[in-house]
Amino acid sequence: MIEWDSQLRQEHDDLDAQVKLLEQALAGKNGPQSRWGALSHLVIRSLGPHLELHLRKEEQVLFPALEKIAGGEIEEVRKLIEQHQQLRATLRELADQLSEPRRENINWRQVSESGEKFMRALGEHERQEEHMLKDVLEASLKPRELMKLAEGFHQVTWKAFQEEL
Repeated sequence: MIEWDSQLRQEHDDLDAQVKLLEQALAGKNGPQSRWGALSHLVIRSLGPHLELHLRKEEQVLFPALEKIAGGEIEEVRKLIEQHQQLRATLRELADQLSEPRRENINWRQVSESGEKFMRALGEHERQEEHMLKDVLEASLKPRELMKLAEGFHQVTWKAFQEEL
């Protein structure tokens, strides 16, 4: 039987793999040109859209489910949303530092700091989210309700596809 959160768990695994690649690229021993190419491709073309779709699923499906269980807004969800905003901002900052117009004058120290900031923020977010989302939802919802959440993930994906995310 497919678990209700299999899609999200796979996305977390994929994001973790991309973050490991980011870490390797930031620490890379390659020359600046190949380093720029690897990082810009990873951040701008892969990690950014993948992360955005994942965050949307949480914001549009999981967070409302948690607040419904709690009977209203809860502080923990607000903190997770703030972390999402920080993740988006940090990744945009990193992408901007790697953008084509800056290609010749990249400040690698700044890029490395932004990358480290992003990786720390994502790790912290995933640790907080794991307990709160999975444990609370599984303890509070019936299997049929959990499967409705999984259906919600697919709906968010389809909507994003239609918007040409």
